[in-house]
Amino acid sequence: MKIEKVTYQKTYSIAPYLTDRVGFEATPEGKPDEDPKEMLSFLEGMADAWHKKAHPHLYPDLSGIKQDGNETFISKPDLGNVPYSLPIISKDKEKIEIAIDNADTVDELKDVKTVYPLIPASLINHYNKRMQELTAGRPQNFTDGLL
Repeated sequence: MKIEKVTYQKTYSIAPYLTDRVGFEATPEGKPDEDPKEMLSFLEGMADAWHKKAHPHLYPDLSGIKQDGNETFISKPDLGNVPYSLPIISKDKEKIEIAIDNADTVDELKDVKTVYPLIPASLINHYNKRMQELTAGRPQNFTDGLL
């Protein structure tokens, strides 16, 4: 079988419900030993390179992500005016937050500090707010104090 033309197309998602379709076509230059699979790989590389150059904001540099124990630190890449966020969820932090939320008495909330002696700084305000709710008492009806 003689392959006279190799075509490669790839669809890239660039936003919700918005895509780019990139395609290239190549013909063997009279070389019977030219492998069509190698040609496809070459065309795929061309498509990826073109797309990265045309849409650099879709390819942030994530080499700044560092893990230290249970915390993850991210150095924000320079993307110009493009909004950037990468949510990081810590299971240990989530457990502490749930324990704080589930405390129904001041003693139960104090027990959270006993079980988790090192509460992350980001949860201190949450702990203090919950303590204030428990010491001040909650209204029995959620509409109390609205009018």
